[in-house]
Amino acid sequence: MSLALSGLNIVDFSMGVAGPYATALCAQHGANVTKIEPRHGDWARSLGRRHGDASTYFAIYNRGKKSIVIDLKTEEGRKIALSAAANADVVVESFRPGVMAKLGLDYASVRALNPKAIYVSISGFGQNGRRSRLPGVDSVAQGYSGFISLSKDANGRPVKVDMVIMDIVTGLYAYQSILTSVIHRYSGNTSGHYIDCSLLQSALALQACKLAEHELDGGGQSLYAPLGVYETADGYMTLSVNEDDAFERFSKAVNLPKLQDEPLYATKDGRRDYKDEINASCARRLKEKTTREWIDIFVAHEILHAPVWDYDDVLKDEDIMHSGYIARVQQGGMDHPIPYSLPPGVDPGHLQAMDAPHLGEHTKELLLGWGFSPEQIDKALSDGSAVQRPQAEPGAAS
Repeated sequence: MSLALSGLNIVDFSMGVAGPYATALCAQHGANVTKIEPRHGDWARSLGRRHGDASTYFAIYNRGKKSIVIDLKTEEGRKIALSAAANADVVVESFRPGVMAKLGLDYASVRALNPKAIYVSISGFGQNGRRSRLPGVDSVAQGYSGFISLSKDANGRPVKVDMVIMDIVTGLYAYQSILTSVIHRYSGNTSGHYIDCSLLQSALALQACKLAEHELDGGGQSLYAPLGVYETADGYMTLSVNEDDAFERFSKAVNLPKLQDEPLYATKDGRRDYKDEINASCARRLKEKTTREWIDIFVAHEILHAPVWDYDDVLKDEDIMHSGYIARVQQGGMDHPIPYSLPPGVDPGHLQAMDAPHLGEHTKELLLGWGFSPEQIDKALSDGSAVQRPQAEPGAAS
């Protein structure tokens, strides 16, 4: 498979998940990604349990990059970073608005040296507005965007989705914006491009249809019935029964003639109006058999369904593991290869050849590649403006 982004040079100042995910996707398609880290490293290295000098979050979202440690608090460190950005095709950062300007590394500063640069700023609330200077993380975006209101527990309390979904969505939108800008460049445009990519905007974009539906139709609307999660005799499963012919097959499959015989349920609109009654009947019936029994029945009747699996179920499923959707990749510092869910279009062989970098692993290599002399590199390392990872770092696996 062709690596479409080969030769694209990206300088990545971002930390966490959103920015690193965007640049990791670029790396998976052949881009050269340089990760610029502070002395203590990207804070995602300690997001969750740490293995050596990386967590699973860091390992997953930083594969295929090279790490250089630059102290941006020093004048020399800032000069090194600006030199790197001045020769990059894409620059990505995720500081609060105003920080990069104070460092002399904002879009205006980079563009003065590199007019063709594509510059992506990732933040919680965007670069302007009343909340722009506030910190923003995934849970903040879930809350402000209304996303948490979609899911409630048995007591009606809103429940946060237990994954950094808005970080991931923001990373996908940032990646999309980078690709769009790259295509624009190669179509003949010679000017640079600035991209303001916030978690809140991305969270709202994800929910565009739900917001429009809420405005026009009010909250709590169902697409059709039955639809949702139902308890079985030994677990849970999902059902999705939309069209009239599917509802007829479903009524026969669950052996509930009253569903089929009730005139009020004859159309999709009618079933939507009486969704509570239909769902109650389905809920009672599905408890009478095991998930496996219902799967066999629904397969025979061509009813859209799925068991509600946990991650153990997913990782031991032969079809998923043999499909190539998940690859097991090695990461230094971790006891065994970890599962990596491959995005569509990624070459598994290229991914296997990657690794997430150790902190400052490539500092000397990158400085030399950027044209710094050995004497300049030694000076940068001696005065602390740049840091090379030791050959044997205490507590970190090689």
